[in-house]
Amino acid sequence: MAKLISRSTVLTSLDIGATKISRQGLQHLVTMKQLRSLDLWATALSERDLELLIELPALEYLSIGNYEHLPSLDAIKVVDLVLSIPNLRRVWLDGIRVEPTQLATLKAKLESVRVTSPDTDASGGR
Repeated sequence: MAKLISRSTVLTSLDIGATKISRQGLQHLVTMKQLRSLDLWATALSERDLELLIELPALEYLSIGNYEHLPSLDAIKVVDLVLSIPNLRRVWLDGIRVEPTQLATLKAKLESVRVTSPDTDASGGR
């Protein structure tokens, strides 16, 4: 399905959270250089898979993370990734335990940062 979707030159937003998207599918989607918004919440993608997102030059919004029965993502790797996406302005990290210093770093760079995890709920922008 991702291969078919990736043929679009007009789609700028994709909400594919809670799907079975794979690394191979994500490789197709990152060819969509026009993508501005991408929701990948509750997928089985790893931090290594998510590194492909750096190839999306227009990406402004990203939602990633998992809920209880899925593997959790490493906050250090995720924050580094988020900070390396060139035009990212808004992010929602759900189910990722971000330290206060990491949160401050994200808020210093991005317009809007929302972080939710089972034991905290820190959100907001600058």
